[in-house]
Amino acid sequence: MRLLKRIFAEEVAFLFTCPALLWQSVFLYIPFLILILFSVFDYMPSTQTYHFTLFYYRHVFNSLYIKIIFRSLILALLNAVICFLIAYPVAYYLALKVRRRFKTMFLFSLILPSWISLIIQVYAWFFLLEKNSLISRFLQTIGLISPTYHLLNNYFTIVLGMVS
Repeated sequence: MRLLKRIFAEEVAFLFTCPALLWQSVFLYIPFLILILFSVFDYMPSTQTYHFTLFYYRHVFNSLYIKIIFRSLILALLNAVICFLIAYPVAYYLALKVRRRFKTMFLFSLILPSWISLIIQVYAWFFLLEKNSLISRFLQTIGLISPTYHLLNNYFTIVLGMVS
């Protein structure tokens, strides 16, 4: 009995993580393994067997897909750099420069936008950047963009949506 109590006391952290590990294995690792197996094995109905193939991976290395993957990686890198350049000065200022009584208010104002649904944020950016929006008309009035220029569906808008 004493041995059992000692084992339970030493391994209590592991015992509490077991349900999470089981959940993660069942709903993440096993489906991912099945997906990988289906991507490298092809079913032959005539012989009713599976055979190893890299046929599906040849399509990934098509020039069109390589361009899309490269663009996605560039957007992800740009997003990470911009978020890094914005977040670290803000975190430094909040941690070391703001007085203690204002920290909670500033932290709350930083966290509040994350409570809004992503779909609502995307629609808000859509209405702010559409062709006849207030921002578009203002930029046309001061001569920064032409009347035919679209603020939507370009890299700037994608990065803006990802960073926000």
